[in-house]
Amino acid sequence: MAKFKLNPGEKLIGEGWMAFRHKQGLGYQQESTKIHVTDQRIFCDHMMGLVFMDVAMSEIKGFTTGKVMLAVPLVTIYDKDDTPYMFADLRAKKLAGWLRDAGVPELE
Repeated sequence: MAKFKLNPGEKLIGEGWMAFRHKQGLGYQQESTKIHVTDQRIFCDHMMGLVFMDVAMSEIKGFTTGKVMLAVPLVTIYDKDDTPYMFADLRAKKLAGWLRDAGVPELE
């Protein structure tokens, strides 16, 4: 796993294991990852050392909530370039709460 470290003066808001969902071919692949939401950035890494997301809060546009296949909660975080970062997991409500606590706007 990549070594997540808080930067000087950075405050952790929430962290936990989540399923990161990304486009692969015609479908989607899910990876078990750990997401860290701080007052300065959102960082998501994989057990194998891959970093899927390391975006400063100033570069975050907002997030949406929804469901995958009508059952699994989904949170999609968008950066200012509209790049989607999708997390489909039963713990998605916690992630949405951490994002709200960090001041990330919920998009329509």
